[in-house]
Amino acid sequence: MMKRNLLFALLVAFGGSFTLQAQTLQRATTNIVTKNHIKVKAKVAITDNQKWWGYGSENDERAAVGLKRDGEYDQAIHLSGKNPLFKNKTIKGIRFYLRSTEGLSNVKVWASKYRVTNLDNADVIQSLDVSKLQGGDEGDKRQGFVNEVLFEKPYTITNSGVNVGLSFKTSGTDSPQIFPIVVYKTTDPNLKLYLRHKGQFGTSWKEFDAADNGIPAIQVLLEGDYKPIEVLAKDFGSVSVGVGKTTKVTIPLMNLSKMNDPITSITYKVLTDGVGGEEQTINLAKPFTGFGIWTPVEFELKGDTKDSEAKKEIKITKVNGKPNAADAVSSKGVLQTLAKEFPHGVLVEELTGLTCPNCPMGWVGMANLHKAFPDNFVGVAIHSYSNGISEDAMFFPLYDSNLYRILNAAPTATIERAPSIHAYGMEKSFAKALARLPYTGITLNATYSADGKQVIAKTQVETLRDGNFKLAYVLVADGLTGTTSNWKQYNGLSRFKKDALPEDLKIFGQGGQYGKSTVALVYDDVAIGNTSLIPM
Repeated sequence: MMKRNLLFALLVAFGGSFTLQAQTLQRATTNIVTKNHIKVKAKVAITDNQKWWGYGSENDERAAVGLKRDGEYDQAIHLSGKNPLFKNKTIKGIRFYLRSTEGLSNVKVWASKYRVTNLDNADVIQSLDVSKLQGGDEGDKRQGFVNEVLFEKPYTITNSGVNVGLSFKTSGTDSPQIFPIVVYKTTDPNLKLYLRHKGQFGTSWKEFDAADNGIPAIQVLLEGDYKPIEVLAKDFGSVSVGVGKTTKVTIPLMNLSKMNDPITSITYKVLTDGVGGEEQTINLAKPFTGFGIWTPVEFELKGDTKDSEAKKEIKITKVNGKPNAADAVSSKGVLQTLAKEFPHGVLVEELTGLTCPNCPMGWVGMANLHKAFPDNFVGVAIHSYSNGISEDAMFFPLYDSNLYRILNAAPTATIERAPSIHAYGMEKSFAKALARLPYTGITLNATYSADGKQVIAKTQVETLRDGNFKLAYVLVADGLTGTTSNWKQYNGLSRFKKDALPEDLKIFGQGGQYGKSTVALVYDDVAIGNTSLIPM
């Protein structure tokens, strides 16, 4: 085993506990595919006070997941009562997709305040005639065909929110029955796929990470009093910028307007400590049409001429040149203008393990960051997924216990302790973190002791803002490898032909360099030692 040790310092102050996601779904091997291929029969006619809403639209990309066994499937999406989109709205119907109607029975749609263990107790439940539904795929595109159903008994959404679901029973062993659940792709870490399979889970509902598995391709027909122009804005938090420079801040906007036209321009004012400036207009290079979906839009903020902290409010005054009638028209936050720009080492902590079959994706994800951002990437791969050293030679259970409140599944990662994301495809999230200027600079000088058994670290910390900080040291190793079984990585990607995988994952597919069920790799950025948090 060859290793090269590297020492660095972290600024952390968090709390939490550790659990692992035990259940996993299988995804159909074909990747999410082409848009706009859906064959549609007669649609439900809607009025101008009705809108279809879901985590994706009718023409969005979809894929298929399942448990590779027949039985009764219940799936649901949750509509939060706190979301202004649903306030005082009524659900009039549901839109869903079926990959096949063969072997399908007991099809029901329903709405209920709770995810009940007995669907007969749902607030609204409606059985459907399978012969009147359409199902099927075009070739190997596992997106299903659309069905729209009006509820016989509409459901009014309360502050408690509602769960809306589709249930059916499958029989047969062909592909549509193996992967019967049609899903939208999402990267939102807050969304969940709620699923029950009575043969697999008994009567219990299971909660899956939608960022990994997708969100059910279900839409609801909402009815309510919609304003002609209504665009909401979320607060943007805290951003930093150098003296006299400008920075871009991404603000999620939600369109609740009655109009169906694309949003092409946003007019806004920037208020500083409550004082407003002149109106400015952004002509969007890519207009957005999504109804009831938070859509990110970039705004510019200009820094002060000196080191300062100011409350900022970006007020959306007009949309497409017309007055914005939304209740929440402003995005609030704090702009920190910093007199000094420290070098930014972006910390990426990944939960991984050799017995995790999807963790080769994290191995590639971390390597990609190292290649794309060699001067800024600070990686820590924490092998806490396995049960012990007998399964994983790099098993490390004593890392900061606060981290496991953020990372509870593998392979996931957190960038500067932000909410967890999948550890593959982190480049955009990393770039956003890198664009933020740090308030604190750390200079570290680490050397071995004379006997080579200790690392002696000297650290200088300079900060531009007051606060409570704690300092921790983590020892990581590069170039770790071995030949015994507890050095072998499980490889779930070996189930797929390499040509069905993205270019940088082909090495783990059938016919690839590492296309076997277990593989020997060389591991970098592996956590092998750390200190307790030291108050500063």
